[in-house]
Amino acid sequence: MKSIDERIVDMQFNNKQFEEGISTSMKSLDGLNKSLDTTGKGNSLSGLASGVQSISDKFSALGMMGVTALVNITNAAVNAGIKLVKSLTVDPVMTGLKEYETKMNAITTIMTNTASKGTTLDQVNDALGELNEYSDKTIYNFAEMSRNIGTFTAAGVDLDTSVSAIKGIANLAAGSGSSAEQAATAMYQLSQALASGKVGLQDWNSVVNAGMGGELFQNALKESAKELGIFVDESKPFRETLQDGWLKTEVLTKTLNKFAEDEALIKAATQVKTFTQLMGTMTESVQSGWAISWENILGDKEESAALFTAINDGFNDLVGSSTDARNAMLKFWKDNGGRDSIINALSNSFKGLMQILKPVQESFEQVFPPMTGEKLVEISKGIEAVTKNFKIGEDTADKIKRTFAGLFAILDIGKQAFDALKNNVIELVGALLPGASGLLTFTANIGDFLVGLDNAIKTGDVFNKVFGTIKDVILAVVELSTPAFQTLQELISKAADKIKEASEKIKDVFSGFKGIDLSGAKSLAEGAEEHFRPFTTLGKALSKGFGIIKDVLEKVAPIFSQLASIVG
Repeated sequence: MKSIDERIVDMQFNNKQFEEGISTSMKSLDGLNKSLDTTGKGNSLSGLASGVQSISDKFSALGMMGVTALVNITNAAVNAGIKLVKSLTVDPVMTGLKEYETKMNAITTIMTNTASKGTTLDQVNDALGELNEYSDKTIYNFAEMSRNIGTFTAAGVDLDTSVSAIKGIANLAAGSGSSAEQAATAMYQLSQALASGKVGLQDWNSVVNAGMGGELFQNALKESAKELGIFVDESKPFRETLQDGWLKTEVLTKTLNKFAEDEALIKAATQVKTFTQLMGTMTESVQSGWAISWENILGDKEESAALFTAINDGFNDLVGSSTDARNAMLKFWKDNGGRDSIINALSNSFKGLMQILKPVQESFEQVFPPMTGEKLVEISKGIEAVTKNFKIGEDTADKIKRTFAGLFAILDIGKQAFDALKNNVIELVGALLPGASGLLTFTANIGDFLVGLDNAIKTGDVFNKVFGTIKDVILAVVELSTPAFQTLQELISKAADKIKEASEKIKDVFSGFKGIDLSGAKSLAEGAEEHFRPFTTLGKALSKGFGIIKDVLEKVAPIFSQLASIVG
């Protein structure tokens, strides 16, 4: 055994060895990291960690999918469970009531069809009870059995034979592997065949479609026919032999009775082979139980008839008195003119309303005449006539061109006159400006007057009113004086021709003075003209200007009179 000192030395030695081992491990990991970087198969150890994280995320997503799937499966299972419980608890209450009512109707049918044979209600109840017990043990529905047994008895089959036939069909369906729905179809089709007295090819096709027309049924039917002494041609196919009419009611019922007692078929009918059959059997059992419960509550055929008849009579007594009183009141009201008065009141109301609406309609039609085909044609032709005026000929286009050329010539003349006036006025103002105090005072007063006039015109909207009036007058004058203008144009054209002729004669007259020496007079005149040209030009301009102002003032005197009243 080592001493304490030896143990301390060992510990020191082992610790050193441990540190060396750690160092070696770190170098190995570092080498691994570099190797991963070199090969490009990872991004060092951090890349490895990233990969692990990615895998973790994928497993997390997969986990979420798994949880969602489990939730959906759980919900489906819960819903299926609820539906299962409901089908075995709540639904059978109402389906049991329907089964009870089906049984009551079947009893009525059976009693009616078998009354001649002395069948009693107890016998019917016993027969239906036997079918109900059988349906609880098998996969078949009692409501369908009770409905079809009424059809069997209506075909003339006695009650006991009908019960055996129904059970035989159900056992055959079980032995043939047919469903409850197929068995119900076969029961209905064979009951229809029994009503006709034999099974035909069409009836047999329905049995085949239900999956029950195999060799088992065919051989049993031929054997029953032989027992009854009925010949069946074995050389023909089974379907073709049916045309011979050998498959009669007694052959079919004898065969079905055998099936009702066949132990192998009974075992097949009572065995539950699938979950669907299990649910059907369980539901049928609970449903039949509720049918019995309803029968205990509401009674059998006679008891339920007495119960519901009493309820119906009581209800009729309850509502009968009020119904009779209401009908008596309404009859008195009708017989004494009340109905006619209401009808007349409604008629008067509508007539009064129409009398109110008629003037409104007439006034609307007066303002907006109803559109007719003739009116529409008239409007269309008017549009066509207006648009025809949009087209102009070459002569009209030339006249328009010459007219606007004259307009633009006026503008050009005005421009030339303005340029000439501007040049001369500038020269005149330059000459008179030193002593122009009185003139400027005069022009300043004129400026004040014009400003006041402008304000008055703006305030009274005079020009819009005046020019509007002038426009209306001019349009009226134009309409009236168009022929006059045409005549004036012709006169001006003739006058122009006369002036041209006169100018030619004057030219000839002045041409006679060519030999006279007027150079001295001409020089004198040119000198005088040179000295007095500014004053002559100014005088002409002022004379022409004041003449124009005089003419304008005379023409617009009424307008200034109106302006004075507005300003005042």
